[in-house]
Amino acid sequence: MRLSNTTPGYTSIAVCALVVGLLGAGTASARNAGIASTALCSSCHGNAAFNVSVFIEGPTVLSFGQAANYTIEIVENVSGALQAGAGLNVTAFVDGAFDTSTLSTDGLDADILKLLSGQLTHVAARTLSAGVFSYEFSVTAPSETVDLEPLELELRGAMNSFNANFNAAGDFWNRKSLFITVPEPGRHGLAAAALLSLAALRRRRAC
Repeated sequence: MRLSNTTPGYTSIAVCALVVGLLGAGTASARNAGIASTALCSSCHGNAAFNVSVFIEGPTVLSFGQAANYTIEIVENVSGALQAGAGLNVTAFVDGAFDTSTLSTDGLDADILKLLSGQLTHVAARTLSAGVFSYEFSVTAPSETVDLEPLELELRGAMNSFNANFNAAGDFWNRKSLFITVPEPGRHGLAAAALLSLAALRRRRAC
């Protein structure tokens, strides 16, 4: 499932891909091995760029304790926007609260990802391959709550495509949120059954 970007007014604990060289104004330094950040990406990289888009793809419904793989990628909206390399950061929130137990480096890119202060980032910035920058990682939904109430899991991700010229000029980044529903046990199956029954009823009425 591919969703459109969030707006530049995105506020909260940041997800910020920080990459090779000195990026941004003043003494703000980037990290080619990734960092965890509590400042908006714009503090180092300026405003989000319209000429690139970020997508997070994977299941939008998980059961309690279920694990699944997700992919984050950055693509160009303007020819030539993708640069020499790209870094990432992904942060998870459960019902709006920062969560450190949801993300893991399991997946195809386990060797180039790491967890830092509960946030997912890169061990080394990725180079362009077949016109695509992407990373695969794993998400595990929280264990069942005492009252079995449904939960909302949010993945907040950002990627930055950089040209390695040791400043922010020519680097392009953007961000994306993906919302995942964790329904109460049995609710997902019941909802699907209800929809099928409704469809059958409508077909009978149409006859």
